[in-house]
Amino acid sequence: MVWQRVIQQKFRREVQVNDAQIDEALSNSNGGSSSGGIKQLRLPLPSGADQKIVAAKVAEAENLRARFRGCGSFQSLANGVEGATVRNLRVQDASTLGSPARILVRNAKVGQMTPPTVTHAGIELYAVCAAQAAAATGDLDVRDEAERKILNDELRVKAEEYLKEVREKAFIEYR
Repeated sequence: MVWQRVIQQKFRREVQVNDAQIDEALSNSNGGSSSGGIKQLRLPLPSGADQKIVAAKVAEAENLRARFRGCGSFQSLANGVEGATVRNLRVQDASTLGSPARILVRNAKVGQMTPPTVTHAGIELYAVCAAQAAAATGDLDVRDEAERKILNDELRVKAEEYLKEVREKAFIEYR
């Protein structure tokens, strides 16, 4: 216990864990899927669209959301809509979404589709398709645990290096 406290006090300021490391650890621990389990459906808006056109596109997006029956049918939703695009997002991409979309994705449960959000690029809908995505974007306990694990691993490496250094400097006399 004393050794752990020494290591923490000596190296805590040197060891920093950032969100990218946490996201990478979460994606690696959950099968390493590059899609991250979050899918985006974007309905384009013409430039200079007035409120009537925007309202029609939002209604169309709500209709698609009502027909959503799971992530397996996500691509087929977009097939009937002109100009619609589907993207698989990594967890890191989802954390950089704009404020309303990011909050909606974080609060969505696995298998749910978010309400439509209006952006400069169009109307966007997101589906959370894997527990990994939900854990990585919304569950702070899971993120905290991943951060502690990364921190402990880095401190363990520092401890081994420090122990090696102390042993080299030590003068041990055997009698």
